[in-house]
Amino acid sequence: MTKKKNLSIKEIAQLCNVSIATVSRVINNSGRFAPETQQKILKVIEKYGYTPNMVAKSLKSSTSKTVGVIVPSIANEWFSNLVQYIENFFFDHGYSVFICNTSRDINKEIQYFKSLDSKLVDGIICISGQEHLADNIVTRDIPILCIDRAPNDQPNAYVVQSNHYQGGFLATEELILNGCHDILILLRDRALSVNLQRLNGYKDALEKHHI
Repeated sequence: MTKKKNLSIKEIAQLCNVSIATVSRVINNSGRFAPETQQKILKVIEKYGYTPNMVAKSLKSSTSKTVGVIVPSIANEWFSNLVQYIENFFFDHGYSVFICNTSRDINKEIQYFKSLDSKLVDGIICISGQEHLADNIVTRDIPILCIDRAPNDQPNAYVVQSNHYQGGFLATEELILNGCHDILILLRDRALSVNLQRLNGYKDALEKHHI
């Protein structure tokens, strides 16, 4: 079977002796067209292996049906499970997902933001290892959702996070109520706000029980 790469809608219209608008309606399955015309156009598409130019389509419609997910470590079981749920959700809603693993490298994270922006994604979900995102991290007005980290420099970003203080408090109190008194807390980085919140919860639980 002979295939032609990058066949344009204009060329399909010429081969089928129809208007470009008719071809567009058939491809997008919208508007009115005769069943015979639809079959003729679909046969040409199948014969020549036509695939739509998604970049051009994105520019025209201002939507790409793609979303970027930035994750600090895909090897981390919690992160990988979360990314899998995110990918499944968007797939069910007709979106493709770009998954970007930063390995907790701030420079990689910045480059991934820029790369996803250039790919015209409709939004970015960021599970960041950082507390700062530059104001000009993306050039377009798209939603940015941060998970478990509220970036200081992005007041307009959406944030979904745990109550880290309450988590530290409840975990410590549970140990105390089960007879523990010498309780150690281990933190990767005490400078991060989430860790400080957990530390404060831990300290307040000890103080509440006079330890």
